[in-house]
Amino acid sequence: YSPLFLRPRGRGAGGYKDIAEGVYFGCCVAIGAHATAMMPLYAVKPNDSGITIDFYEKGKVEFDGFGVEIETNYPADGNVKITVVSTPKVEKTVKLRVPYYSENTALSVCGESVSVEGRGYVNICRKWRAGDAIELMLDMNPRVLHPVGMEEKPETKNFLAVMYKVIQGTNTKDI
Repeated sequence: YSPLFLRPRGRGAGGYKDIAEGVYFGCCVAIGAHATAMMPLYAVKPNDSGITIDFYEKGKVEFDGFGVEIETNYPADGNVKITVVSTPKVEKTVKLRVPYYSENTALSVCGESVSVEGRGYVNICRKWRAGDAIELMLDMNPRVLHPVGMEEKPETKNFLAVMYKVIQGTNTKDI
């Protein structure tokens, strides 16, 4: 296998990703500097009826007249405030990613609690006004993770990972 050619792994195993018509990247995106440069392509992006926020970072973004400002110290803490700064007079959807590690997520829109079931995405569809605020509180409590699918293997009986916020550390000794 060579990262310079789209074979034999190619398109099927993560060695190829379309960015735009005629523009793509290969497996070299795994290099940290390149992956960091790609962040703006997937952190916040337009969806069919508004915006999708996949990564919580302080800043402002606008698509088709719908703009939001994000205030957060994430990942230092799980508090994220999203304020609508501009909006057309039609319903728009704000789609928020709820990370897999956030077991107890709290969400409010304009001060009213919104139910969050599980992880994945929460869709908030409404006619927004400038100044409307979304407050997302992600669960950043530490947890211990054990190997999945290797419970029967004696050599992995003491393997574990301690996950605190979005940072993980591993240890093969009993704690």
